[in-house]
Amino acid sequence: MSYLTLVSRKIAHKAVTRLKRYVRPYLPVDAIDIEMFDMILRTNGAGDIDLFVEDASARSLIIPEIHTDLISKRIANEFPEHSAALSKKADACLQNMFSELGSEYTDLDDGFGGVRWLEDFKCGITWPQSHYLKVPIVLPDDKSDIKTPWELSRFQFAPTLGQMEVLTGDKRYREKFISLVDDWQRKNPYPVGPNWVCAMEIAIRSINLLTAVELFHQRAPLPTPFLKALYTLLYQSGRHIRANLEDSGRGMSSNHYLADLIGLLTLGALFDFLPDGKEWLKFAVTELEVEIQEQTTEDGFCYESSANYHLLTLEFYLYTLTFCRKNEIALSLPFVRSLQSSLDITSELRDTTGALPNIGDNDSGRLLKLCDREDRDPQWLLFWGLMEGLKPKGFSPLSCATAESLWMFGGRRLQNGFQSNNSSTHNAGVSKYFKGAGLVKLAHDDLSMTISVADIGVNGLGGHKHNDQLAMTISWGDTQLIIDPGTFAYTASETERNRLRSVQSHSTAQIAGLETNRFLPGYLFSMRKDGVPKVTSWLSTRELDLLQAEHDCYQRLSGAPIIRRSVYFDKLARFWLIRDEISFTKGQSDGKQASQWRLASALITNSPTETQNSAQVSCGISGDQEREVIIRRFSAGSSLTVEPFKYAPEYGASRDGCKTLLYAASGVTELIWGIFPNLMGERKERSEELLRAKFDLLEWKNVRFDLDGAVEKLHREVACQL
Repeated sequence: MSYLTLVSRKIAHKAVTRLKRYVRPYLPVDAIDIEMFDMILRTNGAGDIDLFVEDASARSLIIPEIHTDLISKRIANEFPEHSAALSKKADACLQNMFSELGSEYTDLDDGFGGVRWLEDFKCGITWPQSHYLKVPIVLPDDKSDIKTPWELSRFQFAPTLGQMEVLTGDKRYREKFISLVDDWQRKNPYPVGPNWVCAMEIAIRSINLLTAVELFHQRAPLPTPFLKALYTLLYQSGRHIRANLEDSGRGMSSNHYLADLIGLLTLGALFDFLPDGKEWLKFAVTELEVEIQEQTTEDGFCYESSANYHLLTLEFYLYTLTFCRKNEIALSLPFVRSLQSSLDITSELRDTTGALPNIGDNDSGRLLKLCDREDRDPQWLLFWGLMEGLKPKGFSPLSCATAESLWMFGGRRLQNGFQSNNSSTHNAGVSKYFKGAGLVKLAHDDLSMTISVADIGVNGLGGHKHNDQLAMTISWGDTQLIIDPGTFAYTASETERNRLRSVQSHSTAQIAGLETNRFLPGYLFSMRKDGVPKVTSWLSTRELDLLQAEHDCYQRLSGAPIIRRSVYFDKLARFWLIRDEISFTKGQSDGKQASQWRLASALITNSPTETQNSAQVSCGISGDQEREVIIRRFSAGSSLTVEPFKYAPEYGASRDGCKTLLYAASGVTELIWGIFPNLMGERKERSEELLRAKFDLLEWKNVRFDLDGAVEKLHREVACQL
C-alpha cells in the first residue's frame, strides 16, 4: 500500500469519525411516551419511572437549597423592585398575558384556558404543525418572526412562577405552571411544529423547566404524574438536541452550538445513569472546553462581534462553571482562564452607564431571567463570576450584590460581605485598545467613547456583525449620547434587518451610502467581506488619547479609496476631535462619487435644541444637572444636517432618535469635527475657546505617532499645538 493511499485513508477515517461523533445532523429520533421511557429505564437497570421521579425530585442540579424565610426577607429589604417585577410578571402569566421581544403584555389565551404557542402574536401569523424538518423559518408574508413563538416557548417565565411560590407560598403559581406545561405538550407533540426546529430553543426551554421544578420543590414536590410526563419530555429533548446539533465546524460555530452543549450538559447530568445521559455529559464537557477557546478572542470577547451575544455566551460559560462545580464535574484550568478573560473585558468595556455599548446584533437573548435586566447590563454576570472566585478587572466586590445571586447561590452564602448599590453610573475606567475584540475605548472620569475596528467575525461569514467599521458610541454620566442602532428584527423584514446593520445607520464615515461590506440578498446573517479595518496608531496618556484607524472596504470603487478616522480625546478639557479622510491608492475618484461623500454621521437619542448656520448642533440632556452635547464642524466645504431616525434599544422595540449628518462637498477629502459635552454654564466660555483653537488645535495631524518612541516627546509636541 502506497504512502499516499495510507494517508488518504487516515484522513477519510478521521472525517467520518468526526461526522459520527460531533455533527450527527438530523438523525431520526423516535417519539417517546411515558411507557416507553419507563421501559428504557428498566432496560438499563435504572429501576422504574416511579423510582426515577423519586430520586430526581431529591436532586438539585441548578438551584441550591434556598432558605425561604431568609431569601424572602433579603429580597423585600434590598430588592423591593425585584419583588414587584416578579409579582407583575407572574400575575400576568396567571391570566395568560405575556410580554416578549419588546411587546406590551398581550392576552394569548386560546379561548379554552390554554395558550397560542404557535403564533407570532405581533402579526397574528400561526406556524404550521408540520414535521420539524419541513417547518419554514421564514414565511412568505414577510411580516412574521419565528423568534416570537420561540421566545414564548423558552418558558423563561416558568422560574418566575417558582420564585413567586418561594416568596409567597401561593399555590396558584404551581397550578399554573403545571397547566401551561401540559398545554404546551398537547399542542407541540414531538416532532411537530416550529418549537422543535431549533436545538438552541429546546436546550434553553429544558434548562428553564428544570430550574422551575427545583424552585417549586423548595416548598413541596410537584405531583408525580406531572413529573413523569415532564421528565419524559426532557429525555426526548436531550435525544433531539444530540441528533440536531447546530455545529458549523471549528471556528465557525455560534452561540447556538454553545446553547446545545449546555442543554446536553444539564440533561446529561439529570439522566447520567442512562447510556445516553453519560454520552451527552461527556460530549458536552469536551466540546465546551474546545468552544470557549474557539469562540473567544485573545482578550476575551465573543468572536461574533456583538456585545449582546458576548453577554449571552458569557452567561453560558458562567452557567457551565457553576453547574459543573455544584455537580462535581471537572473543568480544565484553560476553561476557567478563558472565562476570567471574558469577565475582565466585560468589566473594562462598560461605559459610564454601567452597560456595554451596543455593538452588532442584539436579540435581547438570555438563558435564565431570574431578574429583569436592561439589555447589555453586565452587573449580575460580573457578580456571578465574583461568587465563583473570579475577580473581573475594575469590578468592586462591595459594589453590587444582585437579586440573581440570591437565587443562584442561596441566601446564607450572601449573608455577609456584600451589599447592594443601586447607583446608575460608575467611573468610565481607563482607555484601552482591545486588539482581539477590535474595539478601542477612550475614556476618562464620566466620559466614554468606543470605536469599532473589528473584522466581520466568525471567520469572515458576518453572522451578527454590522457594517460599523470605525463607528463610535459615546456615553456621558447616566446617558448614552451617540449610539449603535441596535436590531429591530431578523427574519420579519429583510429591509429593516439590513437598514439597521447598514453603514448608513452607524456613526462612521461612508461613501455615497454604499455598504462597506456588501449584503447578500436573502442571507440575513452573512455579508461579503470587502475589506479589513485596522488601527494604525494608538497612544493613551493621563491627559489625552490619540487614535488613528482605517479600512479598505471601498477598494472596489474607482480610485480604490481608503477611509481613515483619527480621534483626539482631551481628558482635561473634556472633548473629542475627529478627522475623517478619504485617500486614493489608485489615482482619483470620478466626479459622481466625489459629489456623494458623506464623511461622518452620529446617531443621537436626544432631539436637537438648536442649529447654528449649519455649523453646530446642540442637544439638551435631562438629569440632575442641565447639560448639553454639541456636535460641531470645522472644515470648509462641509455641511451639517439633522434627520429623524428610528433605532432599536432592544429586539422588537423601536424608538425615535436623530441622525446628525456631516457632508463633504465635491473634491473635499477631509472633514474635521468635534463632540463637546458641556454643562450649560460652560457654553459661552467653551465656544470662545474652540473658536480660538480651531485648526491650530487640530494640527496634531502632523504629529508622527511613534509607538516605540518617547511618549514624553510626543506629548510635548501635541501640547505645544494646544
